[in-house]
Amino acid sequence: MGAKAMTWMSTKIQESIRNGRVFANSPESACVLGMRQRALIFQPLSDLKEETDFEHRIPKEQWWMRIRPLLKILAKYDTDLDTTEHAHLEHVKRTSVDSTSP
Repeated sequence: MGAKAMTWMSTKIQESIRNGRVFANSPESACVLGMRQRALIFQPLSDLKEETDFEHRIPKEQWWMRIRPLLKILAKYDTDLDTTEHAHLEHVKRTSVDSTSP
């Protein structure tokens, strides 16, 4: 990520230099490097401003909340699932084998 960031900065400086000065006044001149769908991308801060809940410091769209029911199933929570067929999920309880019984 560091090498990609340095390459991006070098390219932007070369694109923005005029008469020995750097003019970085476009929205793409202030970016954040991050992952999106298994790819490293540079996203302008102006775009992130629309996607971020600054009061709570979280994204407005939290993709991981959609898989929360799956996580509860994997963690064996006692929960009701919101499906078309009404089902009840109970904890799986392992009964211990009594070593004294024949």
